[in-house]
Amino acid sequence: MKKVAVSFYSLIACISLFAQTQYDYYEDGVAHQKPFITGDTLWGLIVLLAIIFIVWLIKSSISTAQQSVQESKRKAEAERTRQTKILREKQNVPVDLGLSVMWAPCNIGANSMTNSGKFYAWGEIKEHYRFTHGLEGDASTIGDISGKPQYDIARYDMGPGWRMPTLKEGIELIEKCQWQKVSNDDQRGYNVIGPNGNSIFLPFTGLLTSLMSTLEPHYDVSTSYYWLSTPFGDKYASVLVFDMEETVENNSNNPMCETKTFRNYGFCVRAVKDY
Repeated sequence: MKKVAVSFYSLIACISLFAQTQYDYYEDGVAHQKPFITGDTLWGLIVLLAIIFIVWLIKSSISTAQQSVQESKRKAEAERTRQTKILREKQNVPVDLGLSVMWAPCNIGANSMTNSGKFYAWGEIKEHYRFTHGLEGDASTIGDISGKPQYDIARYDMGPGWRMPTLKEGIELIEKCQWQKVSNDDQRGYNVIGPNGNSIFLPFTGLLTSLMSTLEPHYDVSTSYYWLSTPFGDKYASVLVFDMEETVENNSNNPMCETKTFRNYGFCVRAVKDY
């Protein structure tokens, strides 16, 4: 930019000097002198050059701004990639609660331990926005889907070794752990403390379902459900369920496991891993 400005002013100076150069000519036998560039022409050239310089300056500024925006986007994307990698590494570090299996620190698709993550129908490995059906088939035919990559979103998303918890493992988490409700601006859910003192946080997630009249997604915040891998009948599956209105201390059935929940609802998933 500095070099361009110096060149511009140098060009103006050269034109001004050239404008002072005069040439001789004869008219009617009398010698006369006349400048190569008249004053009006000189000012016209200066104005023209100034306009060209201003246009170039504007375009250069726009180009610089665009490059700056692109560079900022590139850095932001690189930072997101780095944070995603770090989170992925953290998500793949199971927490030993002193139970028969280890539990993941975050929900599937979550960007933090307090985030709900993604919602899935039971037996589906793709996220949907209209929850009209889940995996169909009788439980005796399908069997428990834990660890089956074609049905188990935990296995599909997090890789070998990870899987959805079974009904037995969900009951174990309830019966052998201490559940402490957390409700503040940053966290809403339960700290689940294992027999060995280690803990995981299960955020209050709500659920997604489809309104029968429009089939549009409907977010229900009254209760939180986490899918378990054990099916029942030809249209039900087991879930871990809790809400924020009741607590373990008041002898309610919260948290608990249910076995007759329709498979087409959109629930979150917390993965487990064997030792």
